[in-house]
Amino acid sequence: MVAGNGGVEAVEARMSRDMLRLGLPLGALAVIVSAVGFGTRGLWSSLVGVVLVLANLYLTGIVVSRAAANSAVAAMAAALVSFFGLLVFLTVFVIFAHGAGWMNLRVFGISMIALHLALVGLEARKVSGRLAFSGFFPSHKERD
Repeated sequence: MVAGNGGVEAVEARMSRDMLRLGLPLGALAVIVSAVGFGTRGLWSSLVGVVLVLANLYLTGIVVSRAAANSAVAAMAAALVSFFGLLVFLTVFVIFAHGAGWMNLRVFGISMIALHLALVGLEARKVSGRLAFSGFFPSHKERD
């Protein structure tokens, strides 16, 4: 847990943890569907994609929350570096894995994109709901 001011967990770290908690069952579902539809290659391809998505979202949340403790500019720079770092990693991974017998790049890509969209969409819906109805969901400070 990354703590911000006063021992309160940083928003970015909390969002990252929430997406990880939602991503585990959704990722397991994606792996099962891929295994049923595409066999062993689908299973391994989807499993690698799901692990990369969950690791990316979790690590990016931690990095951005630590950077946000310094300034908003540092948080934005950390998010940008994390995004481009992931793109470079995925490019290198695909270059080396495209001929692997255990890898189906179509299943890998679809499972990554679908899981990213699902998790970010669900989290955005939750955050926008909290912002729109903030009077209905008082903060911990307001309740105490």
